[in-house]
Amino acid sequence: MVKSLAILAIPAKLIPVTFGPVFRREPGPERIVSIFRSACFGKGGVMRQTLVGNLVFMTLVVLIGVKEVRAEETRKIPLIVPGTEFVAIESHRSDRGGFNDFCVFEDDNQLWHLFAISTHRPSDPAFRYPSFLHATSNAFTGTWERQPYVDLGKMHNWAPWIIRDPLRPSICIMFVGGSKEETLRTYESEADDLFYWKLRKDLGKKHGTRDAIVRLDENDQQYYLYATMGSPANGNEGIAVSVSADMDNWKTIRVIPTGPANTCDESPFVVAHDGWYYLWATVSSIHYYRGIQTRIFCSKHPDFRDLPDTRAENALYTIPMHAIEIVELDEQTWIGRTGHQGPGIVFSRLRWGAYGTTRQLARDELSCEGEWMWTNRGACSQPGASFECRFTGGRVEWRGNISPSGGKADIYIDGKLAGLADQYGYDRRAFSNEYRGAFIWTSEDMPDGEHVFRVVLRDDKNPASRGTLITVTQVTVTEFR
Repeated sequence: MVKSLAILAIPAKLIPVTFGPVFRREPGPERIVSIFRSACFGKGGVMRQTLVGNLVFMTLVVLIGVKEVRAEETRKIPLIVPGTEFVAIESHRSDRGGFNDFCVFEDDNQLWHLFAISTHRPSDPAFRYPSFLHATSNAFTGTWERQPYVDLGKMHNWAPWIIRDPLRPSICIMFVGGSKEETLRTYESEADDLFYWKLRKDLGKKHGTRDAIVRLDENDQQYYLYATMGSPANGNEGIAVSVSADMDNWKTIRVIPTGPANTCDESPFVVAHDGWYYLWATVSSIHYYRGIQTRIFCSKHPDFRDLPDTRAENALYTIPMHAIEIVELDEQTWIGRTGHQGPGIVFSRLRWGAYGTTRQLARDELSCEGEWMWTNRGACSQPGASFECRFTGGRVEWRGNISPSGGKADIYIDGKLAGLADQYGYDRRAFSNEYRGAFIWTSEDMPDGEHVFRVVLRDDKNPASRGTLITVTQVTVTEFR
């Protein structure tokens, strides 16, 4: 704003033409400004290189810029609320690898259902394709009880998603994906049952092959289908976006590509919040901790037409989670995660934090006490050791590693206890590994200003942990001004 006002007296030929946020929309402000500029100063323009002409032109630019800045500031950052985690379904050794993509749904009898990809093979010992874990609970945050596995036949059963039939509300539709050689299918069940399903329609491959999610957009009253578009040759092509009025007849309107590196983005999930659409896309991995980052993108459009691809540089934010599921319940939002070789299906509270300018702190901005070792991360196992930083901003985030030797630490902000960190985690096939970037702790939003963030290692630990190791891979601060 100040910079824009400062160049009011600069000749028009020196004024840059490009304006607007990272995600540009047509006709965006830069297009409007360009047209107005041509009309004012181009051949036959009504105004020439005069002070009045420059003032009128730049007044328009400032007004459009303020509008765009205000619009961009309404974006939010989806953040995990520390200390709210609970395990809905614990993974047992009998589950072999564990679970993968899942969904939850409340039926007409207020009974909650959870369906998840499982490695269980119920129909034939030689059958190599997965079936669905099925569990129920009388309350979302209550005790979940396992039910008989859902066997839909000798096809891949991947990434279930359940939604009501718009023409028959007493019927629920389950979208089920397949492998790269198979198709996206729908099944149906009575909305007061959900224990028995029958095939409804084979949707083929042109709308995606797996990881489907369907939502009704309240603005244009169309159903949007987001699904991973598999490529037999090399990973995934991207995320297909299709529209329908009845959920049987679909029209694909675009495929959001994965980008030049063909990073396999999968498990899409879309949420609308305060006029923005947020897309979660997981960097392909089936494991609970290992190498998983889910990128979050935002747009003003449900088809994400202004998102060129799902490369990291286009992401609004990343979280260390795989196969997420978001549930909105009683004015609370929950985010679930799962993956092979982890603890099971786990939920945490999700909140919408303020958007701002984020900066990663340099190593020399962290002050350490105790026996710390620094390589590609800081590491310490000494109880009472600490690290701290002084920063200007309104939010601080600490990321680190999860490991079977992970310890606990107390977190202080401005001298007051703000939380407890626990970096213990395991993978049944790789017990000694550290899982880089799998730990995240984010503060509440605070007034912009000077703050002190301090972490102190504790002498107690998770009973299953082998040690008291605390790690630091990055600390970032966000300023809201």
